[in-house]
Amino acid sequence: SKAWRATLAGERGMAYPVLSDMRKLRGTELSGIDALMGLPVMPSTKLTVLRAYDDLQHCADAGDVGLVTQAEAAEARFYMNQPLSQAGIFWRLLIPGVSSYAEMLDRFETNRRLTYASVAVKLYQVRNKRWPKSLSELADVGLVANDWTTTNRQPFGYEVKEDMAYVWAYSNSDKKTVPKERPKLDPADTDGYMEHLVSIR
Repeated sequence: SKAWRATLAGERGMAYPVLSDMRKLRGTELSGIDALMGLPVMPSTKLTVLRAYDDLQHCADAGDVGLVTQAEAAEARFYMNQPLSQAGIFWRLLIPGVSSYAEMLDRFETNRRLTYASVAVKLYQVRNKRWPKSLSELADVGLVANDWTTTNRQPFGYEVKEDMAYVWAYSNSDKKTVPKERPKLDPADTDGYMEHLVSIR
């Protein structure tokens, strides 16, 4: 959520000079930009776009929880309210990929927590000569509950089988729900890679 706020603040700072002087967009490869050069950027347009940035900032008010959903909703609100307006044109030029960026941050944070929890599982095993019975035992090595959950607060999956421990977040086919059983590789998957599954020896 901190990265989201910082990025949006930086983007808003870069957008303001463009809203003040369209000539700053000269030299870009954006289609149709020459036709826009003669359009006056009305104060109401500037205000609408800057308010949209402010709206996007509030997507992180609940922290990491629901950032993607909030970003998608904010994006949809603006497209619905400003479909063919001048402000809508500037939105498309200056604020691309909002929901995609939120999804990227969400994936990064999930993978960070998954890595952190997996290292802690190994640390617990080294210290105690056994695997933890559940991820809640990772509190013994300094973790808190958020460290073994996804950003929407679903606990990671955990399994010990023979001399291996496994921690997972999602399967390759479903990036929103943590499966109860350890995800298995699809035989048709030639890469043989599970993005959200960690095997620990």
